[in-house]
Amino acid sequence: MKTIYKINHWILFFSFLGLVTTSLAAEFFFSKQAIMQSFEFSLGNLGIMISPVDQLFIARIERRNTWDYHFYVGIVFFISLVISIIRTKDITTSRILKESIRFMYISGLVLFASGLIMYLRLYFILEDSYFSLLKTIHNFAK
Repeated sequence: MKTIYKINHWILFFSFLGLVTTSLAAEFFFSKQAIMQSFEFSLGNLGIMISPVDQLFIARIERRNTWDYHFYVGIVFFISLVISIIRTKDITTSRILKESIRFMYISGLVLFASGLIMYLRLYFILEDSYFSLLKTIHNFAK
């Protein structure tokens, strides 16, 4: 196995871990609810009053940072995945392994396409029903 394929393998592995980590962080530790609960504690101790609507707005902006990291790691994952797809024709393995690798490639491409469109909704108008469908597709591809 060539060195570049070994490096690509580990980049794919660590970018996958990065995607899982940023996704879990955004869903649990940096969720809007968790951030707003921290506001209740911290703002109360400081004696600062911010309306709940403004708190939600701030929480959404803070949460956006985590999804930005998720997107950037997703780009690295996609590039590494494409390199792996190009190399796949050299692999001779069992049929089950070939099918599972093919399934991983397809789901990775679906994840990238749906994630890219969801990320770009910050810059282009996207209907809520379409975004909801993309989110469902993205979650099923996971």
